Amino acid sequence: MAVTNDDPNGNGWTTAVEIGTIPRITYPFQGIGDTTAIIYERDFVIASASWTPLALNTADATYSTAFLFEETEPQEIGAGIVQWTRRFGTVPSSFTSYTYEAYTFPAYYDSYDTNTNYRATLAQVVPVKNNHTFMKTSDPLTNFAVAAQSFQLLNSRKENISYVDGSTTPYTYTTYTAAVSGGSTYLTIKDATFRRTYGAGDIWEQVQYQTIAK
Repeated sequence: MAVTNDDPNGNGWTTAVEIGTIPRITYPFQGIGDTTAIIYERDFVIASASWTPLALNTADATYSTAFLFEETEPQEIGAGIVQWTRRFGTVPSSFTSYTYEAYTFPAYYDSYDTNTNYRATLAQVVPVKNNHTFMKTSDPLTNFAVAAQSFQLLNSRKENISYVDGSTTPYTYTTYTAAVSGGSTYLTIKDATFRRTYGAGDIWEQVQYQTIAK
């Protein structure tokens, strides 16, 4: 006959007891090509009066590169016992994924009021390279270096414009058309985004968005 171990620690359920020994494992970015982001979920029970939250960033007892980012609210399951889940996540490696979106490339001309060497703005749906980087930090504003922000053209008066000519920055007509001809120069087409990788905790993700100049 099977033996049921009630209160396995013999202390009135005053210390957490894990339900089973194998966590549930998920790979939240597997669909976009990454398997280094890993979530380990473990279920526990304890006497309701003894429950306290585990310190944020505590390492998983088995997978030491995964850190606590979230605990669920304890739920009563009877006899003064509560059950809850702890979630631990790794700090993923940097990786690149791809999406498509519409982007308008600047017009260009070699001299004012020209009728040669001119191209109007070019709107296309283009492949976008999404560069994902990660960091575990409680102060991302200080510690997480911000990637280069959105590509913007400026005239000599430092006004934002939508064309390239002989005096614009950071590209002039000569340098921009050379980039287009080369077919390998990436433009950062919008500002980088930041988020908590797993929706909670101190593991942060930054995504930079780039496409090849056209």
